[in-house]
This record gives sequence, C-alpha cells and structure tokens, in this order.
Amino acid sequence: FVHAALAHFCELGPVLAVGHSLGGRSLLAAVNSFNHSQLLGVLAVAPAPLHLRAWQRHLGREPYVLKNAIPLLNLVPPRLSNQVWGRVYRQSCYYEPSRIHDEVFTHYLTYLRLAGHLESLRRIGGELDDSIALDQVSTPTTIVWGEEDRFVPVQAVIRYREALPEANISLLPFAGHSLHIEKATHIASTVRSLLNNASVCAL
Repeated sequence: FVHAALAHFCELGPVLAVGHSLGGRSLLAAVNSFNHSQLLGVLAVAPAPLHLRAWQRHLGREPYVLKNAIPLLNLVPPRLSNQVWGRVYRQSCYYEPSRIHDEVFTHYLTYLRLAGHLESLRRIGGELDDSIALDQVSTPTTIVWGEEDRFVPVQAVIRYREALPEANISLLPFAGHSLHIEKATHIASTVRSLLNNASVCAL
C-alpha cells in the first residue's frame, strides 16, 4: 500500500515523504526496499517503534490509552464516544492538551469516523511485521520525536539510531506525540529545510 503510493507519486514528480506515528513506521519500512530518483527524502514524525509487540504492551500499561477505543466509536452514540475517545486522545498524544483548541479534537474525531480512514489503517497495519529491517534505506531520512511522548516511548529512539545511523534524529522538548499540531511551526520549518536542501543537492 505505502510502497505503491510512493511509486505512484514519484512518477508524478519530486517527493518528500512525510509520515506520522504508524504512518511514519510504515513509510520507513517501505523505503527500505524502494529507491527512486524522485524521492528526495523521508520525514518520520514520532514513528511507531520498530517492534510492535513491545509497543502494544506499552500501550496496554498506559492509563490514558483504551485498547478498544476505535471499535468503541461504532458501539456507542457519537456524543458519548466523542467524549471518551476525545479524552484518551487529548491525554495520550499531547504534552499540554489544555492548550489545544477544541476544534482540533472535533475535526480529528470526524476524520476518525470516516470508513476510508479506518480502512487505510487496516491496510497499512496488515503490511507491518512485528519488527522491520531498515538496513537497505538509502533515502535521506529525518526523524523527529517529542520528549514527552506517552503514546510512543522515546526509548524507541535508541533502536532507530542503531538501525539508521545516517539518519538525522532529534528530540523536541515540551512536546508529545502529535508534533505536527503542538510543534506545527517547527515541523513546517523542517519540511521547508529538507525541500531546500534537496533542491540544492539536485542542482
């Protein structure tokens, strides 16, 4: 799924691939066996750990994460499920949830309910093994984490550093799992910088 998407968009023009959480991990897994001159680089934002089973055990111990949160959305009235999942999402994915506007959570819950979104998660998840090899990654790779991430423990950074010694890996203070929202300015600046650097290298 991700490999096919990369191939499709690279045929259309230069690509800087960006993935968050499970999407970041699946992106890294895809580029391990994908090399294209139009793929300028990869930015993984708080990617899920290399070893999924250990991560699942971590989530099972995390008091703010409900194991059956997504199925819950289809089993109870929308207003109630929004309250429950909204609380889980706020507390597990943000360093300072009180600073995030309610509209962000409303949009997220609406998006989560879309059948296409859940189907995409199912298809991506089905392609991921418990552990992945990254020894063939040749694309310039940048990984960014929030130091206060409770959803994906920052200890995962150690394994990514070992697997991708050439990658640019950084930790952002005062940030949780949803860096693209809490640290949107930083992420946008990183994207611009990667695109500028890729353009210079292309010349």
